[in-house]
Amino acid sequence: KLSTYFTYEPKSQVLSFDSLLFESPDITLNAEGDTVIQKNEDHGVSLVGQFIVNDIKANPQNAYEIPLSLDFAIVDFRFLVEPFEIQLKQLYVNDKVRGIHARMSAQVSTDSEGWTISMDSEIDQISSESLLAYWPEFFKPKPRQWVKDNILQAEFSEIMFSLRYDTQKHIRSDLKLTFNDMSFRPLPGFPLIKKANGVYSSYDHRLAVSFQNALIASKKDENLNLGGSQFVVL
Repeated sequence: KLSTYFTYEPKSQVLSFDSLLFESPDITLNAEGDTVIQKNEDHGVSLVGQFIVNDIKANPQNAYEIPLSLDFAIVDFRFLVEPFEIQLKQLYVNDKVRGIHARMSAQVSTDSEGWTISMDSEIDQISSESLLAYWPEFFKPKPRQWVKDNILQAEFSEIMFSLRYDTQKHIRSDLKLTFNDMSFRPLPGFPLIKKANGVYSSYDHRLAVSFQNALIASKKDENLNLGGSQFVVL
């Protein structure tokens, strides 16, 4: 369901949306903003605009028992009709309840060869509990289950995630983050690693973890410091 109230200024070719209400099983939102109709050098038409989005509730493919609620988002975009292309110049999302601020840019296009998608996102900080709240159970379920079962607590920051999908249907995702004050068990029955600080990164199929500090408690109440250690999985 889509309902909207807007005005159009022919001279400036500006569409001003006073209200744009979108409701679907996957997402509901209310937005307002302006869109400019532009004619490109190749005589094609594009739409360039900025919207402020409020009252966001998202539950794509029923991924969550309770839909995610976001306070507001700011979207800058460009939409080209021919050839088809969506440029998400900037998306800023705010979740006051969990203290999360996220930024994203993306580009989606298609031609006779197929679809091309690129996305880059950043999150200032997020707790392990909030991470699981956002992480759908059907997306990479094994890593998610490992995080749920083995990370007792952690604060993540400086999170950068990118995704690439090309016309040959190749998918590549990269992730880098800093973890602080993390307590976890890498394997069942393994001693608890606590007060862990460091950097996690994954590039395509390569995974690396570098510890600046990390303590393993032994049965003799002696701590083994893993500071300076690095683990790499190729």
